[in-house]
Amino acid sequence: MIRQLQQAFTAASFIFITLLPALGYSQSLEADMVHRLELALNRPFAASQRRDLEAAARTAMDGVRKDKSAFVSEASRITGMAASEVEAAMAAPGASPNNETEADFMSALEKHKGAALTAPQKDELKKAEAQYKTAVYPQREGFVRDAAFILDLDPREIRLLLPRIGL
Repeated sequence: MIRQLQQAFTAASFIFITLLPALGYSQSLEADMVHRLELALNRPFAASQRRDLEAAARTAMDGVRKDKSAFVSEASRITGMAASEVEAAMAAPGASPNNETEADFMSALEKHKGAALTAPQKDELKKAEAQYKTAVYPQREGFVRDAAFILDLDPREIRLLLPRIGL
């Protein structure tokens, strides 16, 4: 009986831990990122791994936030859109400026703007996007290196998951 209760409690705890961040009730952005990584890898992390990954995510996000803010301001200036509209466009699936193609981000901006971007705007945005990618590269790669070490995985596996975890 006690063993069954322990198993039920363990199962309920795992479900609770799995669903809570998905419902938006987690404690931090970094905890959400670690949870999404856990789901992407389809395996639960040990408490020590989770703590170390959250610290690595926090370090990466501290640098990325500053660069993202500068990029949003620049994209807002170029397009004439409000910063909140640029951020909404960036949040669209596949539209992050960290993607390999600028086309998805440009289309998301045009959709939110409700009008096509001019050729000079697209050129300026491509330059701003390249600067943003260059600026966030060290933070992203630092997280990749740390996460790969913590989880004993190939860094290429982690790098492929960055868009899914929001980095």
